[in-house]
Amino acid sequence: MMVRVAVAQENTTTVEISAGANLSAVSQLDGVLIVPRWSPAVALVYRSDIFLIDSENGIGVALFRDRPVHIGALLDYQYGRRVAAESRYRGLGNIDGALAPAVFIEWEPIRDALDFYAKASKATAGSMGWLYKLEFSGGLPLAQNKSIYVDITANASDGAYAQSYYGVSAEQSAASGYAPYSPRGGWLTLNSAVGYEYRYSQKLALDAQIGQLRYLDSAAQSPLTSGGPYLTAGVFASYRY
Repeated sequence: MMVRVAVAQENTTTVEISAGANLSAVSQLDGVLIVPRWSPAVALVYRSDIFLIDSENGIGVALFRDRPVHIGALLDYQYGRRVAAESRYRGLGNIDGALAPAVFIEWEPIRDALDFYAKASKATAGSMGWLYKLEFSGGLPLAQNKSIYVDITANASDGAYAQSYYGVSAEQSAASGYAPYSPRGGWLTLNSAVGYEYRYSQKLALDAQIGQLRYLDSAAQSPLTSGGPYLTAGVFASYRY
């Protein structure tokens, strides 16, 4: 992912704006892709004791907040797909993006250094499927204004989501030339990345990261995902105030 979650200080509000470009299989312009592609990306994170606005994870409220554990409810957005954006989708049809109510739990045992995040969301249209996210991120300071970090994200889904994005129905098979394929729910992708952050000040920072996208289980067996693992990367600047 391009942006790591910004965590508010005690009894304060944090706002972080980021802009850059990333090599990713999820594009803000084109939705879900199979092969990662460079695209511009912007992000906003607003976090207070009660409210959360996160362009990656949704808009929501905290239901329980007692550090190091946060639990909340979100209104997320589940990206669709466009045939015009990915040659492997030819003959399969578009999938509309959709609002997706979600719940999350976050555990931060070491403040601003170690974080575990889990989210479950259910699309209200499009795939009508459940999508699950597990994320681990950890950072290590190298000097006063330099640090390295690692971010590992695994995604899983139910059968409806897997069929929509990685399956091939009989009708789609006739139009695309792919063999029919009916994936089961389970693990879909594993994204792992390492990054370097240079902080010019308490407010301004530059980040660069490189990583790998790997398809898992029935998603890896789909005729759409042959090849891989795939390189991912990102460069961006962030401003926090």
